[in-house]
Amino acid sequence: KDVNVISLYLDCSDDERKRRAQERGSFCEEEWNRRLIDDSNKFNINEIRKQVNYIVDADSTSDVVFNNVKKLFNLK
Repeated sequence: KDVNVISLYLDCSDDERKRRAQERGSFCEEEWNRRLIDDSNKFNINEIRKQVNYIVDADSTSDVVFNNVKKLFNLK
């Protein structure tokens, strides 16, 4: 069978990611900094743009992000 795959990348700013991590509790600044460096090495937005069908701004609330994804596929 042929399968049609559509890829999405949820792009979230470092500031928003940090805020969300802090809200989850037991936040460690040292671990955050390690992960930030690791992510910047692994996720190059210019390379990602070449590999995915859509990039979705994920800095909003989960409801807004979900509604934006639904709009991409004309879902109600």
